[in-house]
Amino acid sequence: MSVANPDIAMLVEPRLKYASDPDAIAVASVVAVAREDAHLARQLAESEVADSEILGIVLSGEDNGKSSTIVSAAEVPNTSQSPAAGDTTVLGEVTLTSWVDWVARLASSSEGQVPTLDLETVQFWAPAATVDRQLAEQIDSLPAMATDALLSGVAAIIDTDDVRQPAWRTAAALLRHYLISERFAPNDLGAMCSLLAIFLRGSPAAAAYDEMLNDLRSYATQWVAASTAERVLDIADVVACGPIGEPGVRQSFVAALLSPLHSMRHRLSPALRHLGSLIAGDVDLPLDWDIKEEVAEKTAMSERSAVEVLVYSLDERSLARVVKTAAQQWPSDRVRVSSDKVGNPALRQHARNADLIVLATRRATHAATGFITDSADSAHIEYADGAGSASLLRALESGLVAVSA
Repeated sequence: MSVANPDIAMLVEPRLKYASDPDAIAVASVVAVAREDAHLARQLAESEVADSEILGIVLSGEDNGKSSTIVSAAEVPNTSQSPAAGDTTVLGEVTLTSWVDWVARLASSSEGQVPTLDLETVQFWAPAATVDRQLAEQIDSLPAMATDALLSGVAAIIDTDDVRQPAWRTAAALLRHYLISERFAPNDLGAMCSLLAIFLRGSPAAAAYDEMLNDLRSYATQWVAASTAERVLDIADVVACGPIGEPGVRQSFVAALLSPLHSMRHRLSPALRHLGSLIAGDVDLPLDWDIKEEVAEKTAMSERSAVEVLVYSLDERSLARVVKTAAQQWPSDRVRVSSDKVGNPALRQHARNADLIVLATRRATHAATGFITDSADSAHIEYADGAGSASLLRALESGLVAVSA
């Protein structure tokens, strides 16, 4: 019988300052001292049950570790109280307690008084899915002048998405704002891909599914290009792997994205071409993605030394695509993948052994990404600028070039 041996220190983060249990604060304070983490210590010092003597050890050495003056937690301004279940964000004269509050404020704010979101605080708000219908209706009714402020909060909504309870109506309403305002820069397309994944994960009715894909397709000529190939393939892959509302609508949507890229396939990397082939096969599109230079490119890659790779993402579907493509494109390399939300001995060992680590995002609300970077030895780390299969593969390609140089 195996015995659980969790890494308790890995679970400690600034949000523990809201805990009311003195023992929990004490454990977190010890971790802050061990890590020499001044930011964590400052956050914990705001707790009414914090031990000022323990935290003073870290805070006294915050100035490049050279200060010898002991600073107690009592000397650190206490700017917050331990919140109840409905946490608040204070923004000037405005106190926000929920997503509904935030959107309502966007509707009534004048230019220069638009509230911004604190990512640490919104974690404590009731999930968007609990007010999904009301929130979507509010977003749909926002005036055009509120679009900038609304879309600036999309990252927070995506970051707090609950995989088991997606706010799919809210995601659809946000997608409509991207389309109406015609915002299709690479970063916008990355956000749209994440919102589309949330929408599809909610298993929308066939009519809503068809309407969303048709709306997105109607704007495709404005954002499908070789320069945005990664984002386009990410979006096509999300739809190809998602629920099928109407097969014909699904196929037409994917064809609208892949056909232009297929005609420019000589400008795409081998990995992206292979991914395009996989996606096309999923929806029965007869597109041949091979080009004459394919053999020469594979030969050049096979002449280098084998590389140990770790790819991390919360999206298991994307990881499966990466494994399948990597096996075809770089058969001599060992590619391991992980979607664990917390660290564990196996993940630590993979990180230590890796020559290359690919992470799906720079900012995550879970502890695993920090655990991986802390555990890495001399590995080269690449950050995918999106969460989809194509973004991960592009980062993997770049990383292999870097470690093989």
